[in-house]
Amino acid sequence: MEAFATAFAAHADAELTEDDLRAVTRVDAVVSGAELTLELCAELRRLAPFGLGNPGVMLLLPSCELGELAPVGNGKHLRFRVRDRGRDAGNAIAFGLGAQLDRYRTQGRYDVVFRLEENHWNGTVAPQLVVRRVLDAPEGYESLREWLAEQWKLENGARSEEARAVFADLGLSGESSGRRQLLESEVFRALLEEPALPRAA
Repeated sequence: MEAFATAFAAHADAELTEDDLRAVTRVDAVVSGAELTLELCAELRRLAPFGLGNPGVMLLLPSCELGELAPVGNGKHLRFRVRDRGRDAGNAIAFGLGAQLDRYRTQGRYDVVFRLEENHWNGTVAPQLVVRRVLDAPEGYESLREWLAEQWKLENGARSEEARAVFADLGLSGESSGRRQLLESEVFRALLEEPALPRAA
């Protein structure tokens, strides 16, 4: 048995890359904080019943801030508020992440992956983010977003090639404003990975 384990480990080392070993979380949609409403909870609930063949809908709120963090369940879990673009986006519960309390208390921006559910408590009903993962937001997300907002204000011909490519990828024209999220654009995600963002060029 030991020889098999050694041979298996050697084969895995030779075949697997670092990307193969990276945890992957599937996301069904990217949302803004303003979209996290009871109406959306009801819409998602209509997709039930959820189970192995029909997993719950996983949402991503990008580059948000966490506040009012508090341990619950004897320190095993975290409860916190989420802020998106300076506005409160709702209450969140993160099961099993209590040990990360100090990390998330540090100022920064995070990508939060979650299911949205109704929370019934003390006679009130409100949307609640049931958190699956909290990831560090890409460092250049906010500056690239601001740069694109400035590019959007320009005439189409005055926009940079990169900005036009992002807007085209999202199906946006100079006359329309869409509800698409930036992370839905492959071009935007590629720009995030570049060491020099267009705004700094």
